[in-house]
Amino acid sequence: MFDSVKRYQDLFQHLGNKTILLDGILWMHYQKMIVPVGPVSCDYTIPSKRCRDALLCFFKECILIRTGGGFVETPNAWYAVLCDHPSDLANLSGNTRSKVRRGLKNCIVRKIDVPFMTKYAWSVFSSGFKRYKKDWLMASEEQFKKNIDLTNGFDDIVHYWGVFEKETGKFIAYAQNYLYDKIEVNYWVIRFHHDFLNLYPSYALFYEMNKYYLGEEKFMYANAGFRSLLHETNIQEYLTEKFHFRRQPVRLIMYYRPLVDRCIFLTYPCRHMLGKLYQPLAALYRLEEINRS
Repeated sequence: MFDSVKRYQDLFQHLGNKTILLDGILWMHYQKMIVPVGPVSCDYTIPSKRCRDALLCFFKECILIRTGGGFVETPNAWYAVLCDHPSDLANLSGNTRSKVRRGLKNCIVRKIDVPFMTKYAWSVFSSGFKRYKKDWLMASEEQFKKNIDLTNGFDDIVHYWGVFEKETGKFIAYAQNYLYDKIEVNYWVIRFHHDFLNLYPSYALFYEMNKYYLGEEKFMYANAGFRSLLHETNIQEYLTEKFHFRRQPVRLIMYYRPLVDRCIFLTYPCRHMLGKLYQPLAALYRLEEINRS
């Protein structure tokens, strides 16, 4: 298991997220699922029914355990989007090289600290929500800043990166990354200000982060997340097309609560019709399709 597991337990408890460390594996609540915390390449197979029952008992609000058995070589419907070699302009397509150079010409990319993020990141995050009511935005802004501020003191496992317009110094994009030793850097949150996309900040940001983590710091790989259940995300499609990220098959392991298991079994033939009624249910059926495949 990765060495910084206790640091992540401290971080998530500090953030108010429910976690449990069981047999060396840290588990947390994520979208009604119980999931392991750590590099996607690790084996999180649950060794016994006792452990499975303990997890379901501790996370009473969750309907299933979604875990993994690490990388597999054969094609698999469940995968993570990874890159395991550093940025090298010579290895990118001509079109991507041109856009990276434009991004670096227009932008400055550098690591930033928690106080800076707390003070300035909301303007980037909220740029896509201008149509929403002001009272909703104000309440969200307070919680947003609080969540970032709570990561202060965890800069050994949480990194923030900022992108700035070179001409004016305006803050126009950021990334929040989780570091699992020198095994994996997880590009957890990426946000761009919608008014500055013509400066190619995404090309500059991913180029510089890949260069730093994979080239200078020698991480084994960068992870842009698991396969999307309902549709391929734009950012994952972008990374596979532009920066040689790839779909790495991962062994999927799932355990339902007994009642949920029975409901899925009985309603599975009607999954397409039922999924249209409620999007989270469509995602659950899609996960079950992948599990059965």
